[in-house]
Amino acid sequence: MTRVTALPDQIDFDVAADETLLEAALRSGVPFAHACGGRAKCSTCRVWVLDGLKACPDRNSAETSMADRLRLADEVRLACQLRP
Repeated sequence: MTRVTALPDQIDFDVAADETLLEAALRSGVPFAHACGGRAKCSTCRVWVLDGLKACPDRNSAETSMADRLRLADEVRLACQLRP
């Protein structure tokens, strides 16, 4: 389990190994935009990883495709795909 802090509201929540950051945030009551329903099609759930990026897994193919298309920096990740 990974502990995450959502800024700017300083909301702490846990992410289980079998869920995405988006799933964990929604389960924890953290408001989160996700127009495509978590399918890596819209990028509205993008987050900036301020600490712990090296501990995050590499982007999967869906996230990589979106990141390449939008030229996202390495620290910008899609919460619907990220399983920290």
